[in-house]
Amino acid sequence: MEYTEEEWAKDPLVQQWHAICQENGHPGLSQDRVSVKCDMDHSALLQRLRSGKDPLEHPPPLRMSYPWYKLIEDGEALVLEAWEPNDVPPFGGQEEVTKKLVIDQHRWNISSKPSDKEWIVWYRIPDETFRVTKTDKKCWGDDSKNNKTYWKIEMLGQRNLVACAGSCS
Repeated sequence: MEYTEEEWAKDPLVQQWHAICQENGHPGLSQDRVSVKCDMDHSALLQRLRSGKDPLEHPPPLRMSYPWYKLIEDGEALVLEAWEPNDVPPFGGQEEVTKKLVIDQHRWNISSKPSDKEWIVWYRIPDETFRVTKTDKKCWGDDSKNNKTYWKIEMLGQRNLVACAGSCS
């Protein structure tokens, strides 16, 4: 959708998106016109607002560098990759290193590991936990050369889906 700067000021959804972006430290409409157009075209949050959905209370986790709204809304999803990296440095000067689990290209924090096929993890909110378990489902059919399996992630408890400032993503 093409917008002039005057039209941006009149569109309540663009204004809501812009306000959420600014509340979360993203510049939103304060950039040059080309950058703003690109941000608007690629914003999952703006697409969400335009489809009539409310923003989440907190930003959703990321999956393949994209907001994972479906996980929060459905409470579960299939995962293509889940593995523990060996090279996790401390962040923010922390003395202790929080164990991590990479889920579909993003590092999650491990709360516990009940078995070799199960983790309890969290992303941004420590009290919002998820269970990751290995499934018997193969990623690409029953090809005997492919031994890669899906993982399943499910939310433990329920997130408040009340509309308020969330993420610029």
